[in-house]
Amino acid sequence: MKTRLLILLFGISLISISCSNASDKIEDKSTEESVEEVGIEEEETPGETKRALRINEIPPAIAANVPNNYANSIVLDADEFTLPDGTKRYEIELEYNGQIVRAKFDELGNHQGLAE
Repeated sequence: MKTRLLILLFGISLISISCSNASDKIEDKSTEESVEEVGIEEEETPGETKRALRINEIPPAIAANVPNNYANSIVLDADEFTLPDGTKRYEIELEYNGQIVRAKFDELGNHQGLAE
């Protein structure tokens, strides 16, 4: 009985060490990338600011309209622009039909065409 218990404990400790070593080798870059990408910067238009958004920060009205305008697309990136008068506009980078496009939306989620 004692032998089985010792073998069991030894096996558990080996598994624990193995899992610990494996997790040390995995790099979590998502946090670093998210922190680097999300920020506020001045744009070329005086008084306009640009803020990178995480995908889950895209306003619901826009998220609902992306599939209506770009069926089967994949959202790659999103930016929020605050204009001098306080209104906001959004640019969503998508993979659509094998191409990368940047779609523009207003605050209400209305599609405003493609960014240049």
